[in-house]
Amino acid sequence: MTAMRARCWLTAAVLTFALPLAAVAQDVQAEIVKNNERFAAAYNQGNLGAVAAMYTEDAIAFPPGGDLVKGRAAIEAMWKDARAAGLTDLALQTLSVERDGSLAVEVGTATAKMKGASQRIKYVVTWKRQSDGAWKLHRDIWNEMPAGAR
Repeated sequence: MTAMRARCWLTAAVLTFALPLAAVAQDVQAEIVKNNERFAAAYNQGNLGAVAAMYTEDAIAFPPGGDLVKGRAAIEAMWKDARAAGLTDLALQTLSVERDGSLAVEVGTATAKMKGASQRIKYVVTWKRQSDGAWKLHRDIWNEMPAGAR
């Protein structure tokens, strides 16, 4: 086999496997974006049970300046406390998603208001695919961005 023919076969093989993987990554990102829209809508409506249901049973949240929050029930209570403290108008924006098997890592930014003052937030979420194919938040960490940060 000539070197040119070998390169053609290698290119064809790479495209055969890489293009479907890129499509899968885009599908996962699209699903996570939709989940984020549902998350923000439920939070903003005060439906914190629906927010908590978007987490795995053994999820862990890492709120800024706080202890680890373990499990769905504790996470629901955390979000109730956040609303009671005046956190409103949550909006999430996915910047990137990387998938490896049943896990996907999302990097994003968010905006919200705390007692009427605007906040900009950065976050990383590890999503875990469930046996029914749904993606749920498994690990969730965020903190406020400094003024002027992009």
